[in-house]
Amino acid sequence: MTDERLNDLETSMIYQEKQIEDLSNMVSKQWQEIDSLKKLLGRATSRINELENQYEEVDQKSITDIASAEKPPHY
Repeated sequence: MTDERLNDLETSMIYQEKQIEDLSNMVSKQWQEIDSLKKLLGRATSRINELENQYEEVDQKSITDIASAEKPPHY
């Protein structure tokens, strides 16, 4: 194998190692973001469930009275 060919292979290998490292870092950051978003989604789901439970406890007639007493935003 010639020196030139060996240098080409080494250069190619270094470039590929750098790409692999960059991709690994990118995947790691994406997993961190996914975990963060899962936590946010879990909290939002819990909050929605709490609100639904609160409204289920309120009498339907009182919700209608409250809604009819409030002016729509365009007034």
